[in-house]
Parts: sequence; C-alpha cells; structure tokens
Amino acid sequence: MTEAKLESKSGPTILVSSNTPFVFRALERLLGAQIIADVNSEVVELTRTHQPVLIILDFAQKTDGRQLLRSLKRDVLTKDIDVFVLTACADPLVRELCLQLGASDCFAKPPDAFFFRKVGQYLAQALCKPNRTKQ
Repeated sequence: MTEAKLESKSGPTILVSSNTPFVFRALERLLGAQIIADVNSEVVELTRTHQPVLIILDFAQKTDGRQLLRSLKRDVLTKDIDVFVLTACADPLVRELCLQLGASDCFAKPPDAFFFRKVGQYLAQALCKPNRTKQ
C-alpha cells in the first residue's frame, strides 16, 4: 500500500508504516484518526509532506526500520514528531535500541489493547499542547 488516505475523518493525522492492514483499520475505527498508510518506501517524504501528530513504524518491512527511524530523527522537518515502533521481537534490548534511536515508545507485535490505549492517550495529550493542532 503506497500513500493512501483510508477515510477522511476529523481526528488527528497519524502516519502508519506497516504491512499489517489491521493496524490501519483499528486506529481509524477506535481513535477516529486520519491515517496515512505506507509500507515504508516513502515514510520520510510522507512525514515531511503531511506532518502527522504521530508516526507508527513497523520495523519488520522491506526497508530496515532502524534506518527509517534514524532518517526520521535526522531530518530537520521530521525529527520532533514522535515515533511509536512496532516490533516482532519483545526482547528488552530491542526496546532499548529503539529508544536510543529516538523512538518515543516501542511495542511488541501484534498490537494489543495496551498499544491502542497508549496511542489514544498520546493523541489526547499531544492535541492539548499549545503548539500542536489537529493535522
């Protein structure tokens, strides 16, 4: 799936880079978020263009998720956007690596109720910040 707005909603914009369609649909239904979906080929460019409130980055894709995270955190237009990482590996060392690379949080796949609750809480807090508006 390349750039695709799934449905136009009035909620915040989240860029989701995952090869799991369940993640897109669940975020949209549960949180009322506008989803920009990509299977990671254009994550940095889409982030620069759309300036989402949050990026959800699945590490298990064609392009190395670590490299994508590094690129997002080095880019002057995307470095301040929070990134939640999804990974198939629940190893604490992988979580630590994600955080060292600049991720705001790291979650094991498959995403569960805890993950969706954390995303919802993050969005509620992010939208209350004075310098952040609905995207």
